[in-house]
Amino acid sequence: MEIHVSKVITFFSTSLSHRLMLYLSLFMMIPLACEGFLIYYESNNQISNRTLLLSSQIVENNVKKLDTLLGSIQKMTMAVNSDSTIQRLIRQSAIEIDRNDDISKLLSLRLIDLGQLYGGVFSTYIILDNKIVGKTSYYDLRERIDIDHDLYSQIRNHGDFQTFIHYGGSPIVAYQGGTVLLIGTSLINRETGKPYGIVVHEIRQAILENMMQADFGEHSYSLLLKSDGIMLANTIHSNFNNIFEVVREVTDQAIGTSLEIIEKKECFVLVKYLTNGWILASVVYKHFLRENSRNIFNILLMVITIFFFIDIFVSRKLASYELAPIVKMNTYVDFVKEGDFSRSLYTIRHDEIGELTDNIRQMATRINTLINTIKKEQAQLRLHEYEVLQAQINPHFLYNTLDSINWLACKGDVKKTTEMISSVSTFFRIGLSNGENIIPLCDEIEHVRSYLTVEKIRFPDKFNYFIFQNQSLSECFIPKLILQPVVENAIAHGIRPSDTMCMIMIHIEEDDNIICIQVVDNGVGMEISKLHEIQAVLANGQSENNTDCYGLSNINDRIHILAGREYGLSIASERNNGTSVRIILPNDLRKKL
Repeated sequence: MEIHVSKVITFFSTSLSHRLMLYLSLFMMIPLACEGFLIYYESNNQISNRTLLLSSQIVENNVKKLDTLLGSIQKMTMAVNSDSTIQRLIRQSAIEIDRNDDISKLLSLRLIDLGQLYGGVFSTYIILDNKIVGKTSYYDLRERIDIDHDLYSQIRNHGDFQTFIHYGGSPIVAYQGGTVLLIGTSLINRETGKPYGIVVHEIRQAILENMMQADFGEHSYSLLLKSDGIMLANTIHSNFNNIFEVVREVTDQAIGTSLEIIEKKECFVLVKYLTNGWILASVVYKHFLRENSRNIFNILLMVITIFFFIDIFVSRKLASYELAPIVKMNTYVDFVKEGDFSRSLYTIRHDEIGELTDNIRQMATRINTLINTIKKEQAQLRLHEYEVLQAQINPHFLYNTLDSINWLACKGDVKKTTEMISSVSTFFRIGLSNGENIIPLCDEIEHVRSYLTVEKIRFPDKFNYFIFQNQSLSECFIPKLILQPVVENAIAHGIRPSDTMCMIMIHIEEDDNIICIQVVDNGVGMEISKLHEIQAVLANGQSENNTDCYGLSNINDRIHILAGREYGLSIASERNNGTSVRIILPNDLRKKL
């Protein structure tokens, strides 16, 4: 829903033509829509109220039918307790035990006579403690009365009427099918005041459901409930999720003797108590109440729709002339926004829109000129920044190498001094690189190897080194002077403080057009706090106050300038286990420049 609303808002907010058509349409449609809404609202209320009133009358009639049935049961029970013939036969059954079958038949005949007066839709049974039975219905000549002992005791020992629902047939007569309701009470000896049997009335659930039937529309239904919420009968034709919610609300709410109407989100619940405390609840859905008002709504909707399309047609014609130059200007500005200044924009109008067109064209020309100037200045600025960073690193190298040569000369080792001077010569020859900022990878490897040769002469017993390079990457161009400062840091901070022979490994591979250079040493490593400090400097940029990681930060900044911030340098280290520096570069830096 939110997506559709967003699309509608975007449709109107991105076009003056759409908004103008909207304004004209609203001007015509709002009065018509308001009038139609008032007509529909009033007619819908009247029709809904009348339909709800009719539904209430149907519920009242159903309650009367059920009360009549329950009244007949009560009258039948009173007749059984007061009928002299029945009382005489019951007394005889206690004396003439050998005549039980005859007494049972005479009781049944008398119950049938009484049933013709009060019954008709229910069966009545008299069951005495001595197993003598009387009944109003015969389902089969062989039928036997076999009531459950617990059920018999529960009815006998309770003075009031008890109601039970039994699924799968009668619990009294073995040959009767279908769900039945039992309404029973005890038979009291008028002389002793003690119970000596029970009278039970049996009603088929289908009879109750037939009395509850009412046409309240699709999905509507009725429920017959005990006061504790037990469902006795219903007219539900399909599964509904809100049945238990209706039962709970009906039984929890205090309801008087008159019909109560409970309004819910989607339906009304019509509730009425029967005289015996049962509850009849009928659920009427609101869409049923509004069925008759839908025709009115459909006619109004059709009229409004016809006027809407007429209004759209007229408003488009009116807006076309005024908005055509603005559409052209909008298209031209879109091209300018994307950097395309080659398009032309002309108009023959001499009003405010024509003046605006000329101003936009002149502004676009000036913007194009300014963009070209800024691009040239930015390119010069990047080159200047890179040269400044590179100039900062060369004096640092020169100081360290001259210090090493001085140390060898003082020692008098001419052969090693010559070898060192040769390596230093190679080092600075590649470092100068005819003023180029990027050099082939093979030259950078030769550059760092010359540095390692010098350091190996200075510290022959401190480390060995190994360089692994994928030869296919030899001609790939990378920023110059990025390996030597990393190796220098490894020797100065990781290898020199170590008491054992160490190893420096330089590993160069390519993965998915990315050159990955790793410089790993097994020196003393660094504390976790120091590692976090260096990582913070690399993430935030150059730090002139932190001399320990100046070289690494310098390399990282130069890579960002030449290749972009997605490339650069990262570091990992563990105390007494060494340090690993990883450099990520594009495989062809020349395309970035």
